[in-house]
Amino acid sequence: MNPSDVCGEKIRIMTVIGQYYPYLGGAENVARHIVEQTNGDGFCNHVLTESSEAVQKLSKHRLTFQEKNGNHWIYRFSRFHLRGKEKNGPFFKYYTFAKYLLHLVRRRRQYDVIHAHTYYWPAFASVLAGKWLRKPVIVTGHNQIKRLVAESAAGKYPTRLVKALTSTTRYVAISTEIKQEASALLGIAPQKVSLIPNGIDTKRFRPANADERLQIRRRLGIHPDEFVVIYHGRLEQHKHPEKLVELVARLTKAGIRCRGLLVGTGSMQQQLAATLAGEQWIPATLLKFQANIEEYLRVCDAYYLPSEMEGFSLALLEAMASGLPCMANDIPGNRDLIVHGVNGFLLANSQVSEAMSVIQMIRAGQGMEELRRNARKSVVEQYSIANMVDTYKTLYRDVLKRPLLANPKVSTQS
Repeated sequence: MNPSDVCGEKIRIMTVIGQYYPYLGGAENVARHIVEQTNGDGFCNHVLTESSEAVQKLSKHRLTFQEKNGNHWIYRFSRFHLRGKEKNGPFFKYYTFAKYLLHLVRRRRQYDVIHAHTYYWPAFASVLAGKWLRKPVIVTGHNQIKRLVAESAAGKYPTRLVKALTSTTRYVAISTEIKQEASALLGIAPQKVSLIPNGIDTKRFRPANADERLQIRRRLGIHPDEFVVIYHGRLEQHKHPEKLVELVARLTKAGIRCRGLLVGTGSMQQQLAATLAGEQWIPATLLKFQANIEEYLRVCDAYYLPSEMEGFSLALLEAMASGLPCMANDIPGNRDLIVHGVNGFLLANSQVSEAMSVIQMIRAGQGMEELRRNARKSVVEQYSIANMVDTYKTLYRDVLKRPLLANPKVSTQS
């Protein structure tokens, strides 16, 4: 079946993103939820993405260029290969950029709106294709724009392509900080910027009752009496996962029976593994990506996010929805989510000494039940997938100037 035949009179969207399912990063998860839940009910959403070696390794079967996934199609093109090896350096990025442009132009009759996730090459190509083809383009920025500007100044991305983002039909910021940056750093007109926070599955991420908690702990090999602090996400320098190891070491020296869980992959993985191998007295466990991360969150006692840079942390939302007391660095992206002392704790520079004090409060049970309830309530009421998807549906209709068929639950915030 030709993918263009299944859409009929529906609003047709082409989602453009560097990596897609089975890769499960933050932006990729958000894009997947939007795609899957905007198919049907007047919408038809397909995906254009890269088939990198990393994505291929995660798949249980060979990924083909065009594949049907549920009720949508995924188009995957391979990155540049030389002598059988994938090349993804600065020069070869232009090959990727050209591939995005080529496929968007070739498939121009299969979509009405282009929706690019993150900045960089997928967004650059989408904005230019939209301009040439006179089609509306939406760019959702999942990272801080000052990071993009700094990388552009360092020569990683061409300035002219970064400036081209100003011609997008609508720019979606996922946090208040990014919304402000869009106008201040990219020069995008304020009326073209919409604030749509990312959403998570609040049914999947939920607290556990006492019996369920005990059963899961037994299955995962966690002792009932251990105080467990968890971090899950990318293991990169700007995330500072090593601070969790330091925190657990200090708790252990203080005579507290505890365990730290580091869940994720990244450039610091080997360094962290070497540290834990050399300091075997530190009760911290390093785990790669876990498909059942919601179970780990349900049996932990606290969440620690020492990152110095966050656009809008889905990992933090997942921990809050699971009813965990969360400790996060006091930076703009986290301030959108946490009200200090009400639904979590903001730490100055993620100081381990402050985290130690918070953990003493948690162990003493000082107002923690109300804080746990507040944490989950704030996520359920403001950051559910349903709210996010409804807002994007409104936005798709808005950029096409098409009337709503029904009143959405949430309107686009401009």
